[in-house]
Order: sequence, then C-alpha cells, then structure tokens
Amino acid sequence: LKVSKANFKPVDYTFFHLLAFSGLRTGEAIGLMWSDVDFENKSLSISRTAVVIGDKQTVQDPKTKRSKRVITLDDETLNVLKLWKRQQIKEYFQVGMPYKHDSNYIFTNSFGGWISPSAVKERLRRFFCEHNDIKKITPHGFRHTHASLLFEAGVTAKIISDRLGHNNVQTTLDMYTHI
Repeated sequence: LKVSKANFKPVDYTFFHLLAFSGLRTGEAIGLMWSDVDFENKSLSISRTAVVIGDKQTVQDPKTKRSKRVITLDDETLNVLKLWKRQQIKEYFQVGMPYKHDSNYIFTNSFGGWISPSAVKERLRRFFCEHNDIKKITPHGFRHTHASLLFEAGVTAKIISDRLGHNNVQTTLDMYTHI
C-alpha cells in the first residue's frame, strides 16, 4: 500500500509529513505558526510547544533549552506546507473566519480551530483501522523513524541531536545506538 495524500485530509497529510521529515515532537508541530516557516531559506523555527493543561490547550516553551532551534526543510516538505496553506485559507473563507496570515497556527481544523494532540492520535488510529495491512506507528514514532533514517544516512550524532532539540549528544546516542 502506498500512503498518499488521498488517504488523509490535507491538514493530516501535512501534519504527518512534517513529523516524518522534520523529527518534530507532536506538541512542537501543533504549536507552529506560519511565521515560523521561512520558505525562502528553507527553514523552520521551533520556539513553542502546544500542551494540554487540565482541559485547556495552550503553548509554552519547548521541552528543553536546546528544543528552541531552527531546522532545514527539504523542497517536498516546503511544497506540502505551501499546498496546505492555500487550502487552509480556502477553509477559513468557507467558514467565515478571518485569516491572520503569519500569525495563524499551521495546523487547524476545518472550522479554524487549533488541532489537539488527542485529535492527532485519533486520526492516525482511524487511518490504521482502514489500512490494517501496514505497520502501525505512533505520532512520536515519526520522530524516532526520522532520527533512525538520519543515522542510517550517515548523519553525525551531533547534527541529529541539534535537529531533534536534545540537550546533548548523549541523549541522542542513548536513544538510537541500538539501530
């Protein structure tokens, strides 16, 4: 089975694509705003994370000091983000919501609301129920897969550690040296 855009809503496809090709934590991705994407320099700034406290979703500083970072993005991921941005603008227009451009969160639902971590897990669970012939992965599993592929490609532990926002290289090595 080839997983394609047709298997997901545009926002979901974009979300999981970004997780797979960036190594972001789920909360970091949910907390992204369009101002964090630099299409010209092919980079993404991670400066906040979405968290749920009680029953309210909010943003706070990322997990560690090193989690505030700028990472590069490949051309395909940038294209996926551009396509979603166009679609998001249409969805805002359809429901009569004002579009705030760079101050909009990237990952919103069709009513212009912020997506939640539980919604992300549920959408992925539904996908796997419909496609039970492929190996299941959690949203956080995309982060591990990304790191594993970087190691396999010969990227140094230091670069991977920086990209993932780990406090030190040893954290990265402890998690991924079994590969």
